[in-house]
Amino acid sequence: LSRGLGDVYKRQFEGLRNSNRKVRHPKLTLAVADHNVPTTDRSKPIENEDSKIQYETLDKNCKEFGINFENAFIADLDPNGLSIAQSLGFSTYDLRKKSLSEHLLNENKDLSLITAVHVLEHLEDPSEFFSSIKEVSCSNTFLYVEIPSIYFSPLGDPAHLITFSRESMISLALRFSFELIY
Repeated sequence: LSRGLGDVYKRQFEGLRNSNRKVRHPKLTLAVADHNVPTTDRSKPIENEDSKIQYETLDKNCKEFGINFENAFIADLDPNGLSIAQSLGFSTYDLRKKSLSEHLLNENKDLSLITAVHVLEHLEDPSEFFSSIKEVSCSNTFLYVEIPSIYFSPLGDPAHLITFSRESMISLALRFSFELIY
């Protein structure tokens, strides 16, 4: 079973159930209700009955197999993204109001996974991001970073303040002592 479970992976859960097996690393497994939540106005509930059933089934299966998001939260600058996260039951941190470090200050968070998908290219100083992540992470925290390729969208988007080559991203991560996993 891969570490990523989507809403269409009902058979994976059935296979586990039928063979009397468990998810090997539930804390390292990410469940994604992809394509089942509204894509325009995400403050609305799921209207498509099939999508609603898939979402609820994924939620039920995750609970049964110990994939737990009770302590999950979403930190974002985008009010739309925060609204989506809240509608899915996640706690949110609004990064327009204060930094991630400020949100987590004096909180005892055991962060197992931090994702930054197409975030760094929008920051004036990405090293601040790595510094604040280093402050709030522990030795077993995984940081997943995804950036657009310098070859496919070099500063083509006015919202992108910076571009990275593979080497510059690796250098930045290593500067803050992150171990790289390929």
